[in-house]
Amino acid sequence: FSRVGKYWKKIEKSINEETTVLTMLDVAHSNCWIRSASRHLQSILSTLSTLIEEIRVSCPRLALTPSHSILQMMSTCDVQGILSLLLNNCFPLLSTLEETERESIEATTKEGESIEMSGMTSILKDLSLIDFVQLLEKAMNDAILIELTIDRRDFQPGRTASSLNEAIVSTSSPIAVVKTDYGVIASLRGSQKRTGI
Repeated sequence: FSRVGKYWKKIEKSINEETTVLTMLDVAHSNCWIRSASRHLQSILSTLSTLIEEIRVSCPRLALTPSHSILQMMSTCDVQGILSLLLNNCFPLLSTLEETERESIEATTKEGESIEMSGMTSILKDLSLIDFVQLLEKAMNDAILIELTIDRRDFQPGRTASSLNEAIVSTSSPIAVVKTDYGVIASLRGSQKRTGI
């Protein structure tokens, strides 16, 4: 209650210092103006509420996202800002989701698997919030779930054991390159079992 009291004191002080407010309260029909402004405000809030519900229905990833986070994502053009909000609200199995300097988006799962989606930043900039989330989700799922086509070096004719050893680089984090149906190249790094995000 003390905090509410402080806010009321601030409001009272600002009204006393703002002559326009005092003038409006003193003129005739001020009550009508206040009621009209209140109706317009309620109409705006109702429309926003309906829009947010439609977004939640259209995009399951955003179904449990708080209204203020959806409004923040709709009001910013910064890809990294949207990614940060999505990481906190929509992708619980990711530990990082960020834009890189190479105009790609990198994500790391909580199991330590890394996903890089090249060229995604330029694609996502011009999309609506729903399309943004759906395309990002599709890119990540494609990168994880798509059937990987990796050359079988051990079945190539004419290869000797030494040339095979030179071609295969021993690493604890294998890299597989995946081309999705919309032209984004994704690299998977990590030895964990791949599952949907």
